[in-house]
Amino acid sequence: MRLLFILAYAAQLTLIAGHLWTTGFSNGDLKTPLFEDVVPTLEAWKAAGKKLAIFSSGSVQAQLQFFSYVRDGHTTKDIKPLFSAHYDTVNAGPKLEKSSYEKICFELGQDTSKVAFLTDNVKEAEAATQANVYTIVVDRPGNAPLSNESKQRFPVIQKLTDLPSI
Repeated sequence: MRLLFILAYAAQLTLIAGHLWTTGFSNGDLKTPLFEDVVPTLEAWKAAGKKLAIFSSGSVQAQLQFFSYVRDGHTTKDIKPLFSAHYDTVNAGPKLEKSSYEKICFELGQDTSKVAFLTDNVKEAEAATQANVYTIVVDRPGNAPLSNESKQRFPVIQKLTDLPSI
């Protein structure tokens, strides 16, 4: 019974966290901070006809809230319309499994070799690469340091504007 209690407790914490997020975002106390290059770059990619999708460890519901209230100076901006699809570990599968990336590409109607995946997690990069997805590691302040081996195995960028043409 101990395991069931822990799982129930975790579920209650998730509900409470979800309520806090909903309340905080809707009343303006919370705004999603993104690096300053993110929104203009995503907007440019969308305008150029690129199909953008998100694969996150956070739930799709959390993603929708997160992207509804992006900090834009002193106000917020809803960037959900930039994305054609949202994926999480429930609807796509574990982020460290090749099959998750294959499933996403299939659902997007794209061959895996025609998709680029940006991540700050080398293990995710390895899984996506196994699925034949072109993978780029984004090395931002606050991320885990990259090993020399990782820097040699994957293209690495610091900003989205550093991205080679894809």
